Amino acid sequence: LKEDKKKTCELSIGTDPEPRMVKKATTTISSTTA
Repeated sequence: LKEDKKKTCELSIGTDPEPRMVKKATTTISSTTA
C-alpha cells in the first residue's frame, strides 16, 4: 500500500505540480492518521 501511494505521488509529479502538492499533503495526512 505504501509503495502504491508513492507510485501515485510520482505519477502526479510527472503530470502536474499542483495536484502533486495536494497528493503529497493527502499522503502526509494519511501517513499521520495511519
